Amino acid sequence: MIPDMNEHWQIREPKGGEESGSIYYYAAIRASKEGLTGLPLTDEERQAYGNVKEKDLLAMVKVIATTKSIEESIIWNRAVLISTALVAALLIMSGSYLIVRYVIVKPVKHLKRSERRHFGRRASMSACEIQTGDEFEDLSHCVSTACSATWSACKSV
Repeated sequence: MIPDMNEHWQIREPKGGEESGSIYYYAAIRASKEGLTGLPLTDEERQAYGNVKEKDLLAMVKVIATTKSIEESIIWNRAVLISTALVAALLIMSGSYLIVRYVIVKPVKHLKRSERRHFGRRASMSACEIQTGDEFEDLSHCVSTACSATWSACKSV
């Protein structure tokens, strides 16, 4: 006598008198061929069960599983995920600020200071150079060239 593994389960709203927040599982226990041959039934048992054949319904099992622990786990999981997302967003914003502040703004400010110094008095070509190995180095070279050309043009006038 084994439970029928082809039975289905479903979650349904609780009926009157049943507690809410639970999963109700009903399974049929049916007679199997092995169970019928393996049981020595007495006459009283035969009368109680009647003429039992294979796959006859012997009993129903009702299993009630509360969903409270599942719901608490889901709430905890959501809290952890939201906290992780907020911390990650904060770290990304801080990293972006630092990158913009020290990789972009600082070299541009240096170029502005160098340009103002260059126009204020004759400075060497290296006064406006930044050696970073990227686009800012090219930009500083262009600014230096433009400043020198402007200074030369102003001097010749």
